[in-house]
Amino acid sequence: MAVFVSNRNSLIPWQVLSDRIWRRLPKFQRREDLRHQQTVHGLKRQIARQRALVLLAQFALEDVPLDDLFQRTADILASTLRATIITVLEYRSPDNMLCLRAGIGWPQERMAQAYCSLDDSPLAQFIVNTEMPVLVDDLQQDARYAVSPQLAGRGVRAAVSVMLRCQGNIYGLLGAFTPEPHAFTEEDASFIQSVAFILSGALSREADARALESQRLRLQGILDTAVDGIVSIDPEGIIEAVNPAIETMFGYQPGTLLGRNIVELMPERYRAHHKRGLRRYLDAGESTVIGQRKELAGLRQDGSEFPIEMSVGEIRTASEHLFIGTVHDLTDRKATEDQLRQAQKMEAVGQLTGGVAHDFNNLLTVVLGNAEMLAEDLPLDEVQQRMMCNIIKAAQSGAELTRRLLAFSRRQNLQPEIIHVQALITENSELLRRTLGERINIKTESDPDLWPALADPTQLETALINLALNARDAMPYGGKLSVEAANRTVEKDNEDAAAGAYVMIAVTDSGTGIPADILPRLYEPFFTTKEVGKGSGLGLSMVYGFVRQTGGFMRIDSEIGRGTRIELYLPRAERHLANPASLPDRLPDNISERVLAGEARPSRAAGINVLLVEDDPMVGAYLRDALSEAGYTVVSATNAHEALAQLRAPDCPDFQLMLTDVVMPGGVDGYALAVDAARLRPEMAIMLSSGYNDQYGERSNAAAPWPMLQKPYTRAALHGAIDALLSSRGTALHQPLNDMAAKGNTQ
Repeated sequence: MAVFVSNRNSLIPWQVLSDRIWRRLPKFQRREDLRHQQTVHGLKRQIARQRALVLLAQFALEDVPLDDLFQRTADILASTLRATIITVLEYRSPDNMLCLRAGIGWPQERMAQAYCSLDDSPLAQFIVNTEMPVLVDDLQQDARYAVSPQLAGRGVRAAVSVMLRCQGNIYGLLGAFTPEPHAFTEEDASFIQSVAFILSGALSREADARALESQRLRLQGILDTAVDGIVSIDPEGIIEAVNPAIETMFGYQPGTLLGRNIVELMPERYRAHHKRGLRRYLDAGESTVIGQRKELAGLRQDGSEFPIEMSVGEIRTASEHLFIGTVHDLTDRKATEDQLRQAQKMEAVGQLTGGVAHDFNNLLTVVLGNAEMLAEDLPLDEVQQRMMCNIIKAAQSGAELTRRLLAFSRRQNLQPEIIHVQALITENSELLRRTLGERINIKTESDPDLWPALADPTQLETALINLALNARDAMPYGGKLSVEAANRTVEKDNEDAAAGAYVMIAVTDSGTGIPADILPRLYEPFFTTKEVGKGSGLGLSMVYGFVRQTGGFMRIDSEIGRGTRIELYLPRAERHLANPASLPDRLPDNISERVLAGEARPSRAAGINVLLVEDDPMVGAYLRDALSEAGYTVVSATNAHEALAQLRAPDCPDFQLMLTDVVMPGGVDGYALAVDAARLRPEMAIMLSSGYNDQYGERSNAAAPWPMLQKPYTRAALHGAIDALLSSRGTALHQPLNDMAAKGNTQ
């Protein structure tokens, strides 16, 4: 709206009147007014800039994206400095490029794109190299500060530009440009430096926040992937944070532990002690837990307990007081320790039984052999015959007992063969039906493409019969028994099985089941749940020993009232193996009757020289008598050194046979002796004999060229083995014993 002033009879515009008055004022008065106006104008600009800085600082403190902050900064600079072009550039050192993050006077599609190379902008190079702000009045007059081709193409003349920092390092450049020269002042340069300072602070805070978030994510990742459980509680025991491992460990759904008291994870017997200990520590600093490891029991949500190891640390800050607990589940470790203890116990028992079996078999050889000779050579009445029969039967039972002990201790002499398990099961199914009775319903099943197994078939049959008999005893009123075979592959080694291919044979019954506290003891020899006189406790341990010696493993799953499942895992047969030279290691069931009937008398040999190597005096005496009575000429040695001395002697007899024990003192065993003897006398037959030879490892199971006669054996078995061996080598044997008058010589 125009303003007019009355001048007599006319109206004069106020602006015209003001100019007239101004011209009439003295010059000094006009200069003072001009300075005043400039001061007021400068103050207004300063206030406007201060307000702009305050607004920018407030905006920078808000949680806004960097691009929004950059664009707000560009808007403020454009309005405050009256600039037509604003650039917020990020310097990317790997490729030496400047990237346009925000600005004024640029198309939107140029934002966040590569702007130019640092080498193309001397102005930017100067700022980066000197870290100093630059104010240029006229870019056309100062070639030192040439701008980028993008700015030069827009005709800019005046420029003011400063560096942006982030945590003390260069981040980029902030610049204002206009087409008019001399457009910016020192005040403008100071203002843009203040803006850059605010932006640099925001960039540093944002970098700190990113670093903290990255650290938080790393820590959270560590917590989330930790195998051990981690829990933090306040001084009242309230759970404030947990990791997934502890939720899984104690059986809780995610998030459901928060807010609960830590005592809910403890069995009742620990809770009062925990509360008293926590209170004593908070009141007096007395602690028996902080910084220590304790083995305790944890309480799952379902009420079950499990072993844990717990350690507790403490965090104190000005605002909070927390306890950090680390929980390690000891279930697997305890199970492994139990298995190790069990394995060590079984190994100790096995070593003991193996050693006892060796000596016991020597004794049984003497008892059985001498009883057999007395029964054959003396006229016995009926009572004496019955007594002699009982002696022989007792020796036979003792031999079976030691055989089972050796089977358990994995020291029996196995003869592994390629077995078609399905055929073996089918062949024995009828025997099982007759043995178990009609009240047991037997079912067999196997994979159609079942692999062959590598095992001793006789021992496997015995194992299946033992398992079936145990199942029958668990089903006194009848039930179901299934025998199934399937292919199984173990992908990686574990505590009881090596990785590889196995043939699994499972025997499952519907019987009474086995209590959980008894399961760990099932493999122990002589352990049985049967009544006295109804079981030796060696059946299952013998099966276990056989399977382990074969190279497999065994698993038992049982539950009271639901029956038992026993799985035998035998190695898959990859190739045919030559069977080791061996003789039967079991006495005939009717040996006592055969002896008393005179059916076991040996053939009579004459002209056969035998080198007998036996360290046990009683066994040696029996063998000398048995061989001499049969017409053999016997030369005795008690160890390998004596035997080799005999073979090297100039006047050594022409030995047709060497019968040697395997386990002997003096550092040279029967295998080593056989090797040396065969080298010295290649035409001489060699036979090994032992009641226990597992300590010789693979040699005891290898396909050696010498047969093995297992102790104890009868005189008939001894002479039958010798006859077979010498006949196979073309050595002639002579007339029967009854037709031979002369006695053999013993040296």
